Amino acid sequence: MNRTRQTTDKSKNRITALYERLSRDDELAGDSNSIVNQKKMLEDYAKSNGYTDLVHFTDDGYSGGNFDRPGWKEMLRQIEDGSIGTVIVKDMSRVGRDYLQVGFYTEVFFREKGVHFVAISNGVDSDINTSSEFAPFLNIMNEWYLRDCSRKIKAVLQAKGRDGKPITNNPPYGYIKDPEDKNRCDMSKPYEWAGVSVVRMLEKPEYMGDTVNFRTKKLSYKDKVAVKNDSDEIVVFTDTHEAIIDRKTWYMVQELRKTKRRINTEGESNPFVGKIFCADCGGKMHYRNEGKRAGRKWRGLPDGSVRTTPACYNCGNYNNSHDQSGKVCCSHNIQAKVIDQFVLETIQYACKSVRMDERAFVERIRSASEIREQSEAKKLKAALKHQEKRYAELDILLKKVYEDNALGRLPDKRYEML
Repeated sequence: MNRTRQTTDKSKNRITALYERLSRDDELAGDSNSIVNQKKMLEDYAKSNGYTDLVHFTDDGYSGGNFDRPGWKEMLRQIEDGSIGTVIVKDMSRVGRDYLQVGFYTEVFFREKGVHFVAISNGVDSDINTSSEFAPFLNIMNEWYLRDCSRKIKAVLQAKGRDGKPITNNPPYGYIKDPEDKNRCDMSKPYEWAGVSVVRMLEKPEYMGDTVNFRTKKLSYKDKVAVKNDSDEIVVFTDTHEAIIDRKTWYMVQELRKTKRRINTEGESNPFVGKIFCADCGGKMHYRNEGKRAGRKWRGLPDGSVRTTPACYNCGNYNNSHDQSGKVCCSHNIQAKVIDQFVLETIQYACKSVRMDERAFVERIRSASEIREQSEAKKLKAALKHQEKRYAELDILLKKVYEDNALGRLPDKRYEML
């Protein structure tokens, strides 16, 4: 009775906060059974120990590893205002399951604000020093429980993902979950797609009918932001659901998206971007719009005139080489109007040839195409031969390294590095 009276006097004119938390809701509407039981337990304890002016702060459906909880934050705000004199919880795990943060609030923050803290089931009372000696160990065990749950959930998701089942909660944009099979996507009711969504669609293999798992990961169960996985950690299962786009078109789009197409002031893009290549290095020619700049005298001073630089194409490899000493090509350029004229003349010549002798024109085109295909095939065969030769050399080197290690000529540490 003396301890209760001293505590009541110390917290006079301040409310008693009864804090409840549950990590997930049950099927009942409103508060779950566990929250209801916590409230009853805290009220009975508070009344039997002489606490008055009771106020509940509740977080139903929030993990103990997350301290961004509305009920908890409101309680902290009122503690900062000096309105709360006592905080009572069922046990230490209701405060949270991060032992560092729980320790900060119970051992530092509450004491600095003059708040009396009680954890009923653990027998922790901040007014009794000996009662909180075991509290740090309780906090560590509470966090271990959260870590163990995270490990089990991760194992379940890994097994599900390895079996080819999608592990994301939401299907890709444009699909809905099949009501009869949550692991399949349904296209019977496609959504309307916005521009940004179409861009994302073009980059996702899911729209070819594939399931892609393990794109991202969290380095710790405490992390809120996921990081991207390496390509060898991503698992792809083909033809798991109906496709929106066929594979040939999808891969063609990926190649087209590698070329940036800039829109001019009239809302048009240059039709030859990505189709003109440097004759020396083979790099793409970058398009430069027509520009204007101040004219200068022979001494470099402005003379009041305006110079117009025509639209042209420059070697992309040269433009991308910022270090002059490491230039891989020269500043080749050709005016855009020259390209336009050349293409126009070629089209006119082709039309004239078709009118004069269509059969001969078709034969010439077919012959030129065959020559080009033979040239490409020859290049590919040469590249394949070179790679096969290199693989054979590497195979010999690996065997030699293994033999040197087996015979003791190469230390194990060096062998592992190689």
